[in-house]
Amino acid sequence: MPPRVLLVADDFTGAADTAVHFAAAGLDTAVWAGAPDTAPPRAEVLAVSTNSRSLPPAAAARAVAAAVRAAGPADDTFLFKKIDSTLRGNPGPELDALAQDRLALVCPAVPAQGRTVRSGVLHVHGRPVAETEFARDIRTPVRTSRVAEVFGPAAEVSLAAVRAGEAALRAAVRAAGARRVVVDAEMPEDLATIARVALDLGAVPCGAAGLGAAIAAELARRLRAVDRLVAVVGSAHPLARAQAGSLAAWLGCPVTEVGPGTDGALEEAAAAGAAGTGSAVLIAPERTADPAAVESALGRAAAAFVQAGPPGLLVVVGGETARAVLGALGATGVRLVGEALPGLPLGRLAGGPWEGLPVVTKAGGFGDPGTLAALARRWKEERLG
Repeated sequence: MPPRVLLVADDFTGAADTAVHFAAAGLDTAVWAGAPDTAPPRAEVLAVSTNSRSLPPAAAARAVAAAVRAAGPADDTFLFKKIDSTLRGNPGPELDALAQDRLALVCPAVPAQGRTVRSGVLHVHGRPVAETEFARDIRTPVRTSRVAEVFGPAAEVSLAAVRAGEAALRAAVRAAGARRVVVDAEMPEDLATIARVALDLGAVPCGAAGLGAAIAAELARRLRAVDRLVAVVGSAHPLARAQAGSLAAWLGCPVTEVGPGTDGALEEAAAAGAAGTGSAVLIAPERTADPAAVESALGRAAAAFVQAGPPGLLVVVGGETARAVLGALGATGVRLVGEALPGLPLGRLAGGPWEGLPVVTKAGGFGDPGTLAALARRWKEERLG
């Protein structure tokens, strides 16, 4: 299976000191030395060393291209270009080989090691990098302190735009109109903002361990959300309840009964589930004197779980339940994209704040006791939605 994340570095220690942050975030991570006669290990996060820092620029670019071919990323594999925090080596040609025509956000800052970027200039403990001992490196001396000159033509985005927040930074990056955008950062919080914007824009992040740590934390949070499934089963059909039980057993989560008066406890459970990796299976009571109140409670419960952290897939069983859930989420309908399984339409919410959220709907009496578990298995294996 292709890696979810492919990190390409120009030396082994750089690959390791950045990849370790992905491992610390709970992602299965491996570092590959990139030897041509070996196969890359299988891992969620694959960090590859191209051993290309001291190569001529064209040879370094070819090494990156060869490493990418060997790693075999999928179309949706997330790419990260790890560069030296003092701009040694061939960061520009190597980024071009990896990102090609895609947007790349560049920031080599590592605040914990005294590396900061202000007004497009890389500083090491307060001094421009080209005025430090790195300018006298025997193999790969640093010639400039201005980051954009290494990646040119490149635009620059100021620290003020970063600290104005994610919306301002997104707007500044778009307004720059360049494939390579150098972004200022002096603190870990700046790098966290850059990481979120890079992910939002589908950009290739290019930096050192500082940006790598920020990307790892944010990407792990988003992947945990993608790995969560929330099922809302409102149908009173005995088969639907059996399906809910089988699904919960497969997911390793409890079946939670929802009715009028359970809102407070469910909000706490939703927050706890979103903070971890918890999926949820919510069902109506087996008997009720007020079906409308139960449907309304199921809608509120679904909204609480989605608002706490959007899941990778929402499953709704029962026609009235679907209406209540869509209403609670502010959706006007579902834009269909196909069938998840026979008789189980797959689509994305249309309208409202959660537009685009993948959703599967199912009639209560459809399928067999293992249908929802089979759906979850296929979703996990094929990333439905």
